[in-house]
Parts: sequence; C-alpha cells; structure tokens
Amino acid sequence: MVWRKGTLLILMLACIALPFEQIQPAVAYAGVQLTNLELIVYATLLLATPLLVRPASFWKVSLGLFAIVLGIALTAGVLAQDSRLALFATYRLVIGLVLAYVTYSVVVQHRTQQQWLYIALLGGASIAALVGAVEVFNNAPLETLSQFRGRATTVGPFLRLTSTFDHANQTAMYFEALVPLAVCGALVAIKRQRRGLAVLYFVIGAGVFAASVLTLSRASVVTSLCLAIALIGIAWWRKDKIGIQLFGATVALMGVILTGTFLLHPAWQLRLQSEGDDAWYRAQIQVPTTVSGVMAAQVSVPVTVENQGLLTWSEDLERPIRLGAHWYVQQENTFILLPNEPRWQFENDILPNAIHTWTVAVQLPEAPGNYRLEWDVVQEAVTWFSQKNGTVAVTEVTVTDSVVSVAQMTPSTNNAAVVAEKPAEQTLLPPIPHRRTLWRAAYLLWQTQPLIGIGFDNYRLQYGQVLEMPHFNDTIHTNNWYVEMFVSLGLLGALPFFGWLLYLLSQIWQDLGAEIDWLQLGLAAGIVAFMLHGLLDYFLLFNGTAFLFWILVGLWSGRAAHSR
Repeated sequence: MVWRKGTLLILMLACIALPFEQIQPAVAYAGVQLTNLELIVYATLLLATPLLVRPASFWKVSLGLFAIVLGIALTAGVLAQDSRLALFATYRLVIGLVLAYVTYSVVVQHRTQQQWLYIALLGGASIAALVGAVEVFNNAPLETLSQFRGRATTVGPFLRLTSTFDHANQTAMYFEALVPLAVCGALVAIKRQRRGLAVLYFVIGAGVFAASVLTLSRASVVTSLCLAIALIGIAWWRKDKIGIQLFGATVALMGVILTGTFLLHPAWQLRLQSEGDDAWYRAQIQVPTTVSGVMAAQVSVPVTVENQGLLTWSEDLERPIRLGAHWYVQQENTFILLPNEPRWQFENDILPNAIHTWTVAVQLPEAPGNYRLEWDVVQEAVTWFSQKNGTVAVTEVTVTDSVVSVAQMTPSTNNAAVVAEKPAEQTLLPPIPHRRTLWRAAYLLWQTQPLIGIGFDNYRLQYGQVLEMPHFNDTIHTNNWYVEMFVSLGLLGALPFFGWLLYLLSQIWQDLGAEIDWLQLGLAAGIVAFMLHGLLDYFLLFNGTAFLFWILVGLWSGRAAHSR
C-alpha cells in the first residue's frame, strides 16, 4: 500500500512538472545527460515496475502494433543520415509508450484517487499559464524563464505566450489538451454537488484556454472550439441538460475571450491574414545603382520605397520602422561587412501598399575604395526585412581621396529590388518555408526511402537539400505529425502507427455508446486535441508535450478499463 501511494505521488509530481523542464541537465555523468523532468519520469517508471498489471485487450493490440513501429524505427535509425538522432528519438518513443502503460497500471489500481492526477495536471498548467500571462502583459521576457527555454517566441514585434516551453506552439498544444479535462471535471463536480471544486475546474479551464489564445496559435483556437462544440453535441445526444448548459456556457465564454483578444491584440488581426510574419515585412526599394564621391563626404541619394507588407511603417511605434542599410567594403574578390548600420526616419507614416520618395543624406566612408551599400528596412529590436524575404537593394559606391566628379546617380529602371549575395560568413538563414513547401520536401524525401523512411528527427537535416536551399534552419520539422511519421518511418512503419491511432479512436467512439464517464471523455478529448492539432504541428520529440500525450493515453485507458 505504501509503495502504491509513493508511486502515485511521484506520478503526480511528473504531471505537475511537465511544463517545467530545465535546459541544463540535472544529471550529467559518463556522457549521459538527464533533465529534471526526465529524472522524475524515470523515477516513476522504476517505482511502478512492481505494480505493472496484465495488459487489457486495448494494450495487447497497442503493444503488438508498436512492436512493428519500433522495429521499423530501429532499422531506419541505423540507416539514417544521422543515426544518433534517429535512434535517440526512437528511444524517446519507447519511454513515452512505457510511461503510458505505467500510468495505465497505476490508474487501474487507484480508481478512487485518480482525481489527484487530474488536479496535478491542471495545477501545472495553471502555473504555466499564469507565468506566461505575466510575461505577455508586461510585453517583456521574464529573465527567470531562461532556465526553461532559449527565448520567448515572437511574431513580428509581438510576444507570443511561450511560458516555460521552447516554442509557443508547444505551449498551445499543451494547454488545449487540458481544457476539455478541466471542463469535464467541472461537470462531474456539479453532478456530485461539489460546487467549489466545479468552480475551480471551470476557472482553470477558462484561464488555460485564454493562455492558449495568447500563444497566437490559430490551430489551437480552432481545435479547442471544435472540441467544445463536440462536447455540446454529445451532451445533447445523451440528453444531459447540465452538460448542455455547462458546455454551452464554455463555448460562449470562449467566444467572449476570442472576440476580446481579436479586437484588442493587433497580432491576431495580422495572423489571420498570413501564415507567417514574413508577409508583414515586405518592401521594394529603388535606389541609384552607382554613387561616387570623396571620402567622408555627404551625398544626397534619392530613394523610393513601397510598403508591400501588412504593417504600417511609423516612427511612433514602440519599435519604430526605418530605412536602414549595411556597408560592405571590397577586399580582393569579396565584400566584407562593416559595423556601420545607418538609419533614416521616414518623413511620414507609410501605410501598406503606399509608395514614398525622398532624398536621404549618406555619409561616405573615410577611406577610399570600392564599397557596397545594401539598402533595407528595419524594425528596431525586431528584424531586418531581408531576414524575412531575403532581398535587399544595392548601390555600388566608389570613394576617392580627391574630387573627381559629382556623385553619379543612375536611377534603376528595374522595379524589382536587386538581390545581393552576402559573404558566406554573413549569410542570414532564409525565412522558414510555408507548410506546403515543407510537406512537398517531405514527399521528395519519402521517395528516397518509401518503405522504411529516413529515420526519426532526420527530416530537419535534409529538407533544405531537396529544396535546393544552400542555407536552411535545421530546427524545423514538417509541421505535421502525420507527414513527419510518414517520412520518418515510411510505409512499413507509419501505417501500423496510423492503424493504432484509428484503433484508439474506435475505442473512444465505442465508449460513447455506453453510459458516459465525463472525466474519461475529457481525457479522450485531450488525446483527440493532439490528433487535430497534429495536422499542423509536430510534438512527439518534445518532452513536455510528448509525455503529456502518453500520460493522457495511460489515464484514459486505465479509466476505460473500469467502465468495460
């Protein structure tokens, strides 16, 4: 009995700790590094080993399918471009699956104490939501959160609620999976006439949903609304008046939160107009192709800019938008970047699609030689526009040590901005490709290994190669759970995994035919949230979200075992 309670407590601690994985390893010995979250999860697995129960029919089928998946994953991992990454990701999949089975075993033996696990999950989410909200409303990253993540996620000049996760999309996925559990917990508490607990559950659900909205994740909002409406439909189907009222109030409150956020948060208005913020930062700049003058002299240069993005360029913004430039000096056959980055304020605000022409004063370098002036637009402390669209306008500058001529200004007759090739050491990573481009790259990579795939976590290392990109961001996945599994494991590995997902959905659907256990349904809705959001994001390689998914599977299967 003491051992079982100890296992339940350590599992509760794991549920609370999901959003609080520290960057620095808690243990580093002989090449093995474990984070604080991993230590807690491994402790759970070890303590629960004596408590493992005989698998029910759901787990017999699941373990059989995963035996095939893992066999293919290991084969693909050995043959992968980076075997270490692929095999480590396979190992993490094994740990997640074991965690789900351990959770199932604990829940089956602790039916009367399951609610403590739900409270632990929602308690951790509440703390993470509160911390993230403080950061967003202060509009400044919290220094204390640097122990959990690299930096807060931003979109343009706006801070996305990231809380303690690596990226705001992970945060959104974590929050949206727990909203149904909170709302269903409130319904069960109402039916049991525990009004205080019902209010607590409902407030947590509302707060966590509001936090997910502030992540600025469109997929999260759509997923949460779809699940809430589905709960209304199920309650109506089962003629549960209390459920209809509660879930109806939930959807109404979601509508109020969304409407208020859309009206008050300008980022949401922009997010609905484009997939990424690269569409916000687009400019066409026309400048003279050549300029010459005496060293240290000041020359007047006519500049025409067109705002082709979605932001208004203004000096009055908290992070103003200005015309800027980079100086390069020619040394032999290459151009070397100089530290000087001149700025010029626009004379008036420039609205989207507006064109502005004026003359700017350019201070020439103090040494003679051949230079290149790359014109760009910059939002201070946010980004240079060229980092989003990869283009700049160029003026070749000749600086002499005596007066040889008046500055030559040959206006460009080409409406398109001139593209300059930066030196390799200064090359900026191109913007993140759109999802359709990432999925096309996945299809091309799948064709190279259609049966067993390219191995887990190898897509991000190869997608740029098939897209013929000389430089690309190697932290980007396919942004689709199903596409990632397909390209990673090929037909032989992905089909049994998808078969398991369909089997899981069929079991959830089957449970709706019996007397509904609303907490069980809340857990199932959290699992479905991952499946829906997985159409636009990938989460299986990130501990906080992956462990949550497997814990939800374990909790659901354990509760379902009692109802059958």
